[in-house]
Amino acid sequence: MSYEFYNAAEKIHQDLREEIAELQDSLSGDEGLEIVISGSPSDFILTGIGYSGPDLLVFYGHCDKREVRILQHVSQVNVCLKIVKRKNTDIPRVTIDFFVLPEDE
Repeated sequence: MSYEFYNAAEKIHQDLREEIAELQDSLSGDEGLEIVISGSPSDFILTGIGYSGPDLLVFYGHCDKREVRILQHVSQVNVCLKIVKRKNTDIPRVTIDFFVLPEDE
């Protein structure tokens, strides 16, 4: 019996990338995308999303100018994507990087 290896983290990573890109493409000049990760501090600013192995997502960002990483098992991931009015349209929107963590050799 053979079956393909299913990588849930990779699938969620790709789905998030597509959803975020779709919403970002629909924004007007005075709108921004607020992304809230379940379990993150209230002042968490998301800057990147990665994954490791088949079941771990890593959310990169910062709070109070300090680096923060939130690690979540795929069964616990809850992400809220919300279109909001930008407070200052002179400041560029934050871009979200998507990447894969290198696996141990």
